[in-house]
Amino acid sequence: MKVVSAAFVAVLCLCTSCVVTSSPPPGPKPVPPGQVRSEQVHERNEERKAEKDQEKQEKKAEKEEKKDEKKGPKN
Repeated sequence: MKVVSAAFVAVLCLCTSCVVTSSPPPGPKPVPPGQVRSEQVHERNEERKAEKDQEKQEKKAEKEEKKDEKKGPKN
């Protein structure tokens, strides 16, 4: 009777997916190439935006200088 009970418990455990699972191997998970490419594109776009903003500030400063020159010295 004990042998039958042990076999029944073993079969029951296997049928209900009651098994020991191994953990994933340690280390970094692989990153899909699409995500890597997307990150590169975002970084490049941020750099371009920063350059454009810098150019806009320089042009604005030049425009202010010209405006001040046309006004002439304050008396």
